[in-house]
Amino acid sequence: MRVWLIGDIMTTIARQVCKMIRSRPKWETTLLSEFPATVLFDQNCVQEIIKCEDDVLLSLRFFNWICSQDGFTPDASSYNTIFRILPQVKASKSVTSLLSSAKFIPEPAFLKFFNQCLRKDGSVEEAVEIFSKLRKLGGMSPSIEVWNTVLLGCLQVERTDLVLNLYNEMKASGLEGNEVTVGYLIRSYCKNNKLSKADEVLHQFLERRVVPDVNAFTKLISGLSRKGKFHRVCELLRRMIAADRLPSMFSYQEIIHGLCKNKMVGEAFRIFEELKVRGYSPNGIMYDMLIYGLCKNGQMGDAEKLFVEMTSNGFVPNEYRYNVLIHGYFGIGKLREALNLYRKMCDSGLKESALSYRTLIRGMSLNGRMCEAIAFFDEMLIKGLQPDVIIYNVIIQGFCEDGKSSKAMDIYKELLRVGLQPSAYTYTPLIRALSDEGNVVEAIRMQNDMLSRNLEPWVCTHDYIITGLCKSGNVAESMDRWTKMLGNKLKPQEETFDELIKCLTLNDRLEDAVLVLTSMSTSGYTLRKPTYELLMSEFTKSDSFQAVECLKRFLGSN
Repeated sequence: MRVWLIGDIMTTIARQVCKMIRSRPKWETTLLSEFPATVLFDQNCVQEIIKCEDDVLLSLRFFNWICSQDGFTPDASSYNTIFRILPQVKASKSVTSLLSSAKFIPEPAFLKFFNQCLRKDGSVEEAVEIFSKLRKLGGMSPSIEVWNTVLLGCLQVERTDLVLNLYNEMKASGLEGNEVTVGYLIRSYCKNNKLSKADEVLHQFLERRVVPDVNAFTKLISGLSRKGKFHRVCELLRRMIAADRLPSMFSYQEIIHGLCKNKMVGEAFRIFEELKVRGYSPNGIMYDMLIYGLCKNGQMGDAEKLFVEMTSNGFVPNEYRYNVLIHGYFGIGKLREALNLYRKMCDSGLKESALSYRTLIRGMSLNGRMCEAIAFFDEMLIKGLQPDVIIYNVIIQGFCEDGKSSKAMDIYKELLRVGLQPSAYTYTPLIRALSDEGNVVEAIRMQNDMLSRNLEPWVCTHDYIITGLCKSGNVAESMDRWTKMLGNKLKPQEETFDELIKCLTLNDRLEDAVLVLTSMSTSGYTLRKPTYELLMSEFTKSDSFQAVECLKRFLGSN
């Protein structure tokens, strides 16, 4: 009865204190004159005030004030009471300050919330530093649950280096980790693309009969599948089942994704069908991946059957799914089927969008139907849809491949006019087309424009310009650019070597021709027969002793 009475008195006083600190701006100067210090300094009273005050920042202000008073030192319960509420307002700096003066290990639940708070503030290093400090206090060791909380915090902000360092410290403290720990380690190693190390850690824990959850196995399966290591995936599945961890649908989804990515669509389709026989119900993502893989493989019949099956199983065809099929038909030259499917998509209630027009424009350009591509481009504008830089790039490439560089340049200028930023994909086909047409000056101007926009030219653009210079008879600049390519550790294409040797030979620069021929051989290329015959013919006519000696040395070393 007496304990209850004291509790009621403390609660009453706490409410009075809360009312006062809410209503008086400078309550710190008068609080001790309103309430006796023996009451205010009581740990239970302090905790009640913190609990009763709804404003977390006011509670913190009160706690800081009372801690500054002579005669009061908070105990572990008071610290934990204030710590429990601070993460609500993301007051990580205040918590850090308090922890610096605390002489105890906070509750595990607080550490969990505090780490969440620090992660949201982007202060994971600070969380690890505080954690290390707390470990040294009083010789106490955190539980494995607390260790795992800190490991997860580092993992969620992708600081895998901290995860691995902390795990080493954890082992040094005498804790080997549990099934949660090994899951975090596997995720960290997979994130760093260290799949063998992840597999090794898994094996070590399995030998100790510590089995991670299905998600940890699946993470490793995903990494191995993407790398095409399917023999190791099969082995991992066997170990998984032996450890009483049945693969989930997501596990198989990752395998199918890896198979499709590695162009093993047939095997992916076989596994997909086998899963259905075993009673699994494939999800929409599985259908999407397989349909995409089949379309990319040109297996449109199988792709369409799967599309129908997916629809009958309740997965509503969306714009993305239709566009994958439409793009597939364009890829094998079946324009009529592609357009029919597009109309079917529109009839189903799905609206035209930038994505669907991009598919149509790309498909028409791919098949050399530039008039239709431009018609769709114009239709897109009429309907108020703004083409993105990808659509402009597709049209530019289409015109360039159609030998209409002037029209491609018009589209390029339009791209700039509407305020879009060109990319390397924009410039590369233009530079090639201009060089092929002999307009090398304009091609060089375009390459310089790329550089002025901080865009790195693709290696092939240098080849196109050198080849163009050779065809226009500009021997000196073509040789100069070739030399710079080698100086920048760039490997010219075989055609570039061939054209340059031909150009040098025709301009009676046989020594340089042999120099380029030697470099060509070192690069693993072989001179084409017509160029070789031209070179030999010119050498038989030459009276240059140095040129003949160069050729002899080349033939002798090859």
